[in-house]
Amino acid sequence: MRQSGRSVHGLRRLLRLVAAGVVAGSLLVGLAVAGGLAAEDEGTYLWTMDTLGEVFSYKDDNTGARFKLSDQYVIQGQRSVSVIPSGSAIETKLAIPLDGERLAAWIGSDAVIINIYLPPENKLNPSKFFLGMADVTTDWAWVEGTFSSTVVKAGWNQVRFDLPEPMKKVNKNGKYMLYFAFIGYDASGTNKLPLSEMFYLDGIRVVKAAAEQ
Repeated sequence: MRQSGRSVHGLRRLLRLVAAGVVAGSLLVGLAVAGGLAAEDEGTYLWTMDTLGEVFSYKDDNTGARFKLSDQYVIQGQRSVSVIPSGSAIETKLAIPLDGERLAAWIGSDAVIINIYLPPENKLNPSKFFLGMADVTTDWAWVEGTFSSTVVKAGWNQVRFDLPEPMKKVNKNGKYMLYFAFIGYDASGTNKLPLSEMFYLDGIRVVKAAAEQ
């Protein structure tokens, strides 16, 4: 009986140690996840790419691209958007309206970041990215544009556009269109080639310089 009592006591102690280890492990995992989310959540997301209502507002700017909700590759939120190029347009474009609450969040920002997933199995992925803006408050008038200097790789990328002054100094009561261009090149890096394979977008956010310090 004494031996049995000692065995039961030892088993209980072992179970307490295992439970403590599980709790500690869970806390460490939780901290790691929280840290990852904090890094991803830097800035303010204007488009999360989670709903059909949002996707319905996307335009292809006459490039023939199509946009569909997807849950295959997701880095924030619940969904992402697959971009299906036409296969013939020299640039694949996404045009989206900027007004109302999104415009209010845009004002005072210094950069725009878009999360892009480039499938490693694709023969040709976009490697150059452009962001342009037009004022459509009363008519269509070009504001300014900028290329990203981000060097991308297969997998997830955060493509950053530093905003020139004209794209910062917007009218809070105005209406604008943003134009994202995704461009593929040949091996020499000088000749544009039409994209034909699917890639993914998952969120567009604005960042203030103060938030990056």
